Order: sequence, then C-alpha cells, then structure tokens
Amino acid sequence: MRLSVLLPYFNTPWPLLQAQLDSIARADVRDFAGAELLLVDDGSDAALADAVDAWTRMSPWPVRHLHHDGNRGLANALNTAMAAANGDWLAFADGDDLTHPQRFSVQAAYLSAHPDLVAAGADMIELLPDGRRGRCRRFPQDDAGIRVELLFYCAMAQPALMLRRATWERLDVWRTPGMGMAEDWDFFIRLAERGRLGSCGVPLVDYRLHPAQMTAALSPGQPHPAVLALWRQQLVAMGVAVDDDLLAVHAALSPYWLWPSGDVANRPAPQDLERWRDALLAANGVSARYAAVSLQARIDYLLTMNRELTLLDGVIQERLFDSL
Repeated sequence: MRLSVLLPYFNTPWPLLQAQLDSIARADVRDFAGAELLLVDDGSDAALADAVDAWTRMSPWPVRHLHHDGNRGLANALNTAMAAANGDWLAFADGDDLTHPQRFSVQAAYLSAHPDLVAAGADMIELLPDGRRGRCRRFPQDDAGIRVELLFYCAMAQPALMLRRATWERLDVWRTPGMGMAEDWDFFIRLAERGRLGSCGVPLVDYRLHPAQMTAALSPGQPHPAVLALWRQQLVAMGVAVDDDLLAVHAALSPYWLWPSGDVANRPAPQDLERWRDALLAANGVSARYAAVSLQARIDYLLTMNRELTLLDGVIQERLFDSL
C-alpha cells in the first residue's frame, strides 16, 4: 500500500514550514510500498516557493510541488492535492504543525484493522507560541460518537486526518470553498453522511497555536456565519423546528471553541435549556439520525457542565460581595 502526504501552503513562515517538512521527512514509512509528499503552493510569494523547491531537492522522499496561479483558498488547494495524489492512503498535514514519527504507520494500521472506515483521525498536542507542548486535544473515537459531536463542533482534526483513497473516491466528497473557518467541519459532516469515521485515540500531531489562526480573532459570542449555518443545517436535518432562540442556545452550549461547555460567558436560562433539550431528543426520536444513547450522553454532559458553571458563578459572586 502506498502513502500520499498532502500539504498545501500559502505564505507560511519558512521556519515553521521547514520544521513541518523536516518532521514529515523523518516519519517512519517502512510499512508502505511507497510514499510521496505532495505540496500545493497556493499562490505564495516567490521566495517561499523557491525555499520549498530547494528543500525538495534534498528530501529523502519523492516530492511533487504543484503551484496555483494565485491564492485560491485552502479548500481548492486540498482538492488539487487529493485529485493529484497517487497513494492508497491520503494523509493531510498543515504547514505550521509537526508530524510525529509514527503517525502514518499508526493510522494506516488502524484503517487496515477497521476496513469499514473511510477515514481515521487522531488526537493532537498543542504546541504553544513559546515552543512548549501543552494540553492534548482529544477527539471521539467511534463513528457514532463522531457523528453526534459533529452536531456541535468540528469533531475531527484535518491536520491529523488519513483517508482510505478507494472508499473516498466512491463517496466522491470534496472540500467546499468559501466557508472560511468552517471548511474542515463541513467536509467531515458530509463525509460522515456517506461513510464511517474513526479516530486512533492517540496524539500523532503537534498542533501549533499562534495569533494568525482564524479562530484566534473570533469571538465565541459571535459565531462565524458559516458555523451558524452548519448548526442550523444539522438541526433541521435531524427534524428540529429551528428558530433564532433555539439556535442561540445550541450555539452557546456547543464546544466549538474547545471549551467543555461552549460559551461560558453566555449561559442560557433553565427554561431555554429544557426547550432545547426536549426539541433535540424528540426530533431524533423520529428521525433516528443519531445514536440515541450517544446523543443523550452528550446533551446530559453539556447541561451538567452548564449547571456546575452557573453554581460556580454564584459562589464567586458571593465571595466578591462579601469582600466589599
């Protein structure tokens, strides 16, 4: 079985991109019949593309370096890479992250052991701006859990994704341009509607945090329009009669920002929470879009966290009042 690693980039700072390229070059690919690195320059400055070309000439891997005639966006760059890849396994990578040496062999072994899956994800270690490694971002592992979590946030990590090419080609699911920070999430939602997903349950990527990330400049109190659209789309598909108030509750509870209970500064009133819970469970009881046990467990968790945080607020406010 052959491996294709897909890495699009657009003006990624060279020290970060070089570190990622070096980490990929050091990865263990002995279990594969062949491996290639497919780079897509999405209209970067000429100096960066030249630096990448110089690196490719020294690479121990076969490298193909494709170029867009201008910046077409990440979705189009990934579509270009997927269309051009030759491998049986397609592994995605971001230009500013770091790849663990065992990543590709672990994910290919996982997919081989689970032939019903089209894709395998993995957990990620946060790489802090000062270079220290931080917390582990963990994702659900089984298909039912991933599908339910996708109702609330992007429950797989694109920089840690591997696709089984033969199954993906039959499903014919591509990236949708123009969705900004919701592009990854949209891709996984559509992939889950046509195939089965899983995750290895171990960290295989160091995910770099930096101020230039799209999520860094966004407020959880004002979700991106594409994020709101995906929440609404999925609730409607489940059979929920969505209005603005119900959508606001869903947005406040959804851990899209990788917080345990969504927007902690904007917790809904108890009656609004009950209405939201009852609407989701009743609709899913008819449509059976999600595994009932998984959906109930996720809703219970979010409501429990909301109650605990509300009680904590009360304790903090009492202490502040007593100190005056």
